[in-house]
Parts: sequence; C-alpha cells; structure tokens
Amino acid sequence: MLSGPPRPAAGAPDEATLVQPPHRASPKEATFEWCIGWDILGPHLDPHGLGIARDSHRDGDGDGGGGGVGVGRVTAMVPGAGTSELSAQLHSSGYYDLVTSVDFDAGCTQHMAARHAGTDALVWATADVCDPVAVATVVPPGSCELVIDKATLDYVLADATQGSHGVAGYLQAMHQSVVPGGVVAVVSFHPPEFLMPIFAGDWLVCERWERIRIESQPNMPTITLLVARRPIDGPPPPPIADLAAHVSDAVAKWHCEVDPLLTEAERTRILAAWPLDPEGAPTTADLRTAHAILFAEDLRLEFPLPDFQDGLIDEGAITADDLDPRLSLDAALQFLGANQ
Repeated sequence: MLSGPPRPAAGAPDEATLVQPPHRASPKEATFEWCIGWDILGPHLDPHGLGIARDSHRDGDGDGGGGGVGVGRVTAMVPGAGTSELSAQLHSSGYYDLVTSVDFDAGCTQHMAARHAGTDALVWATADVCDPVAVATVVPPGSCELVIDKATLDYVLADATQGSHGVAGYLQAMHQSVVPGGVVAVVSFHPPEFLMPIFAGDWLVCERWERIRIESQPNMPTITLLVARRPIDGPPPPPIADLAAHVSDAVAKWHCEVDPLLTEAERTRILAAWPLDPEGAPTTADLRTAHAILFAEDLRLEFPLPDFQDGLIDEGAITADDLDPRLSLDAALQFLGANQ
C-alpha cells in the first residue's frame, strides 16, 4: 500500500501538495531551516500571545518538578529539531529561558551542541521523539511551557516505517513534556481540517489555528499554525494502541471522504488518458506511463515512481523480479481505490 502524508483539500486554490521534508542537513552543512523562518514564525510564539504564564502548573513539586527547572522560568522543547536554529532563536528572542532540542540523529544534536557551546540555556538531546519513554529521559515530564513542532508531525505522518503507532507515540511524548496549562504549537503544511481531528480529545485541546502565507515565496504552500493546550486538570492521553487507531481512522476518513485519490472526475481523466490497443480497447501500460497518468504532476512528488512500484509489489499487482512490469487499467484503478 502506498504510504505518504495526507494531501490538502481538493480544489483549494491556495493549497499545495505536501512533500516529505528533504533529508536534514548533515553536520557539515551548518544549519537547515525547513518550512518557515523565524522572521515569520517568531511573532506567533510570544508566550503572552500563546497564553503561557510564568507561574504555570508544573508537574512535580513546587520547585518545578524533575530537572530542576524553577517556577518563574519559561521553558520550551523543540522535537525533531535537526539542525534548525529555532531553539537558539527562541532563547535569543528573550521569550524562553531554557530550550531543549530533541532529535534521533546524534550527528545533528552533537553538531548543534558544539555550535552553541557555552550557552547553558540551550540543551541538545538525542532521542526518538516517537518514543515517550525515551523522550522522558531527556525532557522531564511536565517541564515545558511550550512544545513547538515545526513540521515534525508532518514528517512522522509520512514515515511508513512507524505508521500510526509512531504518530501516537509522538503525540503522547508532546503531551507528557508540556506542563498542564501549557501549549503544543504545531507548524504544518497540512490544512487545519486534517489536523484538528487528530488532536480531538479532552487530553490535548485544540484552541485555535491560523493560516500563514509566505508572501516572499509565492510557490511555498500555505502553512498552518495550530495551537493546542494541555488542560490543567485534564485526563491522560489514551494508550498508544487506542491513540494509533484514532489517528489511523482520522487519516483514512480524510483520504476517503475529504480528499480521495479516485474521484469520479479522476476516473474520467484516467480513462481518457489510458493507452489503447489498435482496436480502441484499453491496453497495458509500463509503470512510468501508468504513474504519469494516475498521478497528477503535483502528486508525483508525494507518490514518486519507486514508492508506486513498491506499493504495487506489496499488493501483488506486479512481481519484484519482473524486469518490464506492465499494468492494466483495471489493476490501476483497483490500486487507487485501495489506497484512498
């Protein structure tokens, strides 16, 4: 089955296809900013604007709980930080007194720690952000007023190796890290109509969202900033298995009901473009031709040819040892229908 992130709502003129983020910069490449820069994002992260108070309800005892973070300091966590300078910008802006950056790539965290050596207010930690237990070893539960996700949720949604369980683990990790009453802010290429069902629940409440267009980059997709808050007396999140099922249902509903691959209009377009034999009947098409017909130009970036071929192999439509695989029209339509 095809894997990939949900697409923006069909027909929305200001939407663009979400492409999985390129590989993060290697430590030798200094820094890399994905999605949106500080000049645009920074004003949206003012603690006052987010409703973050310095006397927040931290987990643990009165001195701030585990980790020794004292009441009166505003702290933040940046999951999936990579080699972004967001953490340093949060601190240098004067908004946040302590910022912890977490990433699974030790090369990135080591590089950034060396880059900002001597700045005690910036902590760089290596952990899988989709593993709440691992995150708890580097970020004490309930110790951050803000968890700021800059397209990391997008990346996790696009990661077929972890699937909905990875998303569920990531949501749990964000929830456990933020102080009761604190904020989880998500910057995403997904439209809010897709994001809000994922955050549906009384354990992490979506308060508002806004759309941000980068006027200086007209080809950049419109970005969503979603602000969710952990209730002060709210319940814990569901178990990972239950939360994973919820995420899977939300994504499936989006694909099948809101933005399916195979609409009647798409079926008509595909039928008109499919190659015909001399008698005028649909014939088989090689994979490159089938891929170009089945996926409009923007979707070919989301579902590249190698992923298309792997999906066909997984579903038995072609075999891995076929040197010149071809696809029938019926098999092509069945594949799209199965991968809504």
